[in-house]
Amino acid sequence: MILITRRLALDVRAVFRRALCLSSRGGLPPVHLEAGPDGLWIRCRDQDCAVEYHHPGEQSAANCWIPFAMLADVEGRRDEPVRIEPQKGSVSATWQNGPVPCVVRHDMTEPTSKKAFPPVPETWAENEPRLVGALAAAMETTDPNSARYALGCVQLRGEQGTVAATDGRQLLLESGFTFPWTEDLLLRGTSVFRSRELPEASPVQVGKRDKWIVVRIGPWTFWSEANTEGRFPDIERHVPDARAAAASLEIHQADAQFLVEHLPHLPGGASFNEPVTLELNGRAVVRARSADFSKPTEVILARSACSGQSLRLNTNRRYLARALALGFGEVHITDPKSPVLSLDAHRRYVWAPLDPGSALVSTEDAVQIDSRDSRTGHRRKTGSRNHERRRKTLMPSTSPESPPSDPKGRKGSAASASTPPAGNGRPKHPSQQTDSSVQTRPRELSELIGQAEAVRASLRETLSQTASLLGALKQHSRKSKVVAAALASLRELQPTH
Repeated sequence: MILITRRLALDVRAVFRRALCLSSRGGLPPVHLEAGPDGLWIRCRDQDCAVEYHHPGEQSAANCWIPFAMLADVEGRRDEPVRIEPQKGSVSATWQNGPVPCVVRHDMTEPTSKKAFPPVPETWAENEPRLVGALAAAMETTDPNSARYALGCVQLRGEQGTVAATDGRQLLLESGFTFPWTEDLLLRGTSVFRSRELPEASPVQVGKRDKWIVVRIGPWTFWSEANTEGRFPDIERHVPDARAAAASLEIHQADAQFLVEHLPHLPGGASFNEPVTLELNGRAVVRARSADFSKPTEVILARSACSGQSLRLNTNRRYLARALALGFGEVHITDPKSPVLSLDAHRRYVWAPLDPGSALVSTEDAVQIDSRDSRTGHRRKTGSRNHERRRKTLMPSTSPESPPSDPKGRKGSAASASTPPAGNGRPKHPSQQTDSSVQTRPRELSELIGQAEAVRASLRETLSQTASLLGALKQHSRKSKVVAAALASLRELQPTH
């Protein structure tokens, strides 16, 4: 007899499914249970992955195989004991669901084609708990459908101690780790490192044995067969130098939270590449527009600071939102056509911008939202020409007669060629802001978005009704012509006197 708990069955089943990429549609591998004086080992493996859970606590020596479905049969939210007993040709599990006794029995024999479990590494390299988060974030930056390169894998650089991943449009590197090998290995994609069942503060041990990359996190051990045939691109050459940035943005944490929450709901989210424009011109503004409306919506990042040249960046909002969700507080832009960089002490996140020619410009009828107050959704007019002239002095723009050198010493850089006109400078004069706030009732951003969506739906319904009405009128017109032709024919048939 082997003892587990219903809660343990729940956790083990969830982690095993993620680690082995199992689905209910495919065949599920059997699970091996082995109990003894040192505790209980629960193991499962497939062709190129394996996972083990070790539960401490002395038990009588026993081992058996159970079908994967039995974990689902007995799992629960409480630590109620489950007794698993192998029998000839079958295995049974009994437990108490509150006052109700439960039993389940499966036909089960020891698999004849079972593979040996992978060996344990002889040496381990210990790392900080942040390695789990690094692996999880890297796995979300992969492309399993890539054919030319092994972009479905994460690269573990032994000599540099770096975790690297890319899907061809974005890349993420995190350094400061220790791996017990010198070469660069490719770890196959998996979602297991996002599992809430993994301990958060436990050191992470990494090892290698034969063809297996092994990661141990507390009681969990994961084996993954290294991808030795795939090629990984040289992504370092696509990482720009922050010191060469033409413009930089330091994002306040509150502004970052505001954008992460509201970026998905800004206009244009259904458009291809979900574009938004980030304009740095004395202040930082995120601008978006829907194809159904001519008025753009502008989010003013009032607590953030920008420096360098004035420029306008057209970017996919998902990558900007992801940089903020990952906790980056800096955005560095070399020019509107070059990769965008966010970085901190250990990480670098880079993504490709969109066509700079499609970046949105500021308009006087734009709906402006101040990030300091989500209720400030009323329209604000742009300042006078004198005010715009004062704002130009904050971040000098490039003139055609005297193009400045870019940070690398070139004349007429792409950044200067794409420099937008002034118009995103300081906020209005305090007196103007006060008048605006008094005259217009502030509204929630969600209210504005809901109102815009209602207007769009109304316009679409009106367009549909108009098309239907025109069709009906044309049909009546055709019928009238037919009737008129018939009457004319009848008149011709009438005898003449």
